[in-house]
Amino acid sequence: MKRRYFLQGAGALVALPAQAAQSLHQRIDAEVRSAMARDKVPGCWLSLITDGKLHYVQAYGLSSLERNIRARRDEIIPIGSITKMFIATAMLRLTEMGLVALEDPVSRHLPDLPHGDEITVRQLLTHTSGLADHWPSHNNLRPEMLRDRDPKTILAEWAAKPLTLDPGTKFGYSSTGFMAAGFIIERHMHCSLFEAMRRLIFAPLGMHSVRDVDIPPAQRPLLPEGYTSRPGGGLGTPPMEGAGWKYASGQIAMSAGDLAKFNLSLLHRTLLQPASYDDMFRRQLYKDGKEFWYGLGIQSPEPHGYKALEHVGGASGYVAIDRLYPAEQVAIAVLVNADQVTTELDLVDTIAKLVLPTR
Repeated sequence: MKRRYFLQGAGALVALPAQAAQSLHQRIDAEVRSAMARDKVPGCWLSLITDGKLHYVQAYGLSSLERNIRARRDEIIPIGSITKMFIATAMLRLTEMGLVALEDPVSRHLPDLPHGDEITVRQLLTHTSGLADHWPSHNNLRPEMLRDRDPKTILAEWAAKPLTLDPGTKFGYSSTGFMAAGFIIERHMHCSLFEAMRRLIFAPLGMHSVRDVDIPPAQRPLLPEGYTSRPGGGLGTPPMEGAGWKYASGQIAMSAGDLAKFNLSLLHRTLLQPASYDDMFRRQLYKDGKEFWYGLGIQSPEPHGYKALEHVGGASGYVAIDRLYPAEQVAIAVLVNADQVTTELDLVDTIAKLVLPTR
């Protein structure tokens, strides 16, 4: 008889009849559909890893309301700022190749960047650089962000602004800092950032669905329709960012299954050296030695008493969350095609409670 794996209350994964796994899937499906109905979310995509193995990939609802197209598991969804986990991973690969050191001043790699002598590569990856953030809060796009623009000019403009903090002394979220990190990667890989990530991460992990969405709208891959709430009620299609604005900070889209492949590499530590993963996952320190809640391109919260790693992401019409519990060898990714909702946050907590041991 075919057997699958189901996480028991004691935290061990044991082989059980397929009907036990099916019961878990049914509970997850019910929770997802309930949350989607409550929040009026058109479509949802998720992947679940338990005991370090891919357990479940599923799609729900509709990719397009207007055309009544059902969501498919293999569809690619923009992951927004979850891209930052990939930028940090690519940078760590460069450190292992001896091309970059995290304590290097940024000016060693980008000589023309304003404030480059004051900021380290590590500070770019930990949001402690003080570079002014070019990305608006709540994805409230400024008019100029609807037009294509060279990311080099975006970086030059925003890096020239006064620093928002003394580098290394406090946390200040900055997608601009990750743009700078992206150009460091390009410089040493002698290719586009997307191609660099393909060589360093996507190809080794067999992530074949990944696409660059920081390109002119007419050239972008076919995606599920993204939606936003209208002021008068209902859902509409939001304005889309022009090319260049999401460079290195929200640049990629992928299937839930391929995001799971990346999560497996993090749980099993297969792509980087152990010391690199230790540095990436640990909470970083300010100059005064105080610890804060961010690693290298990844957050380190403790939801419900469990040590986790996660990043959230958003783009016009989409939101996502990717959360890992390394000690329990569990990872949950939830992506939806609607912004201005918290459905993904609610669902990752709900699914975690279904699969993690009770505390």
